Amino acid sequence: MAKYRLTKLKSFDAHGGLSRDFLDANPSLKDEKYSSTRAGRYVVGFIGKHVSGGRWIYSTVPWGTPMLFKQAENTVYVQKNGKMIKLSAYNSQWGQFSDAKIFKALSDTYMNYYAAIHKKLFPTEWIFNDFGHVTIKYFKDLNGDFQLNKKETLHSDFLHTTQIDELTTTYNKTVSSAFAKPINLVNSHGCIHVKPDSIDELISKGYLEKGSTIEIHPYQPALMVPNTIEITNANPKKSFEVHFFPLWDKSDKNISGKGEMVVYTINKLK
Repeated sequence: MAKYRLTKLKSFDAHGGLSRDFLDANPSLKDEKYSSTRAGRYVVGFIGKHVSGGRWIYSTVPWGTPMLFKQAENTVYVQKNGKMIKLSAYNSQWGQFSDAKIFKALSDTYMNYYAAIHKKLFPTEWIFNDFGHVTIKYFKDLNGDFQLNKKETLHSDFLHTTQIDELTTTYNKTVSSAFAKPINLVNSHGCIHVKPDSIDELISKGYLEKGSTIEIHPYQPALMVPNTIEITNANPKKSFEVHFFPLWDKSDKNISGKGEMVVYTINKLK
C-alpha cells in the first residue's frame, strides 16, 4: 500500500459549528438547529452556487441571479430559465407573499445594509443568498474512487461564506487598507464558514476541486496543527489535501468551533 506525507503549505481562518459539549451545556441552541461539524475524511463532489429551501428563503435564489426592482409596480423581478419573472412567482415559498410585501422587505434590507457599499439605488443581481457566492460540498467516498457515485450523497455540511462577510469583503474593496473592516467569522449551524477571499483562493489555486480530499478533524481543546501527516489513502491524482481543525470549548461560544483550514501538499513516499 502506498504511503504519502502531507506537508503544511498554508492555512486560512475557518469556523465550524458549536462543539457537542457546548451544545449539551446550552440545549436551547439545539432547538435553533445548531449542530457540530461532523468529523471524517471526505471528497469534494460539487463546487458552485448553493440553493436551498425551508427556513432559508433568501437562498432559494442562486447568488448573482439577475434581478430588477420596479418601483412603479412595487415589484421585484428575478431571472428564471432565461426569463425575468416576478419573485412572487419564482416558487411557492415566495408565492405566499404579495409583490408589495416582497418589494418592501428586500428594498428595506438593501437600503439598511447594502446600498451605501454597493452604491446603486437597487441591486441588479441577487446578493441575499445566505451561503454566499460559491460553495464547496463534499461526500463520504464509500468505494475509494474519489468520484461521486449513485450510492453516495453530498454531505449537508459544506464550505461557504455568509451574507455579512460577503458585504464586508465588498466594502473593503472600496476603501484603502487603513479603513478596511476585519472579518470575524461566526459559528455555523454545522457547515464550515470561510472568508470570501479564502474560498476563492481555495478554488482558484486548485487546493480544493472535484476529487480533492477534505478531512474534518475532531474538536480539541487546543489548536495544535501538525506540520506533517502520514497517510495511506491520498488521491494520487491530486497535489493537495485540505484539513479543518476545530476548537472545543464548553463555555465560550466565540471559541467553540473556531479553527484553521489547512492546505497540505501531497508527496508519495518511496
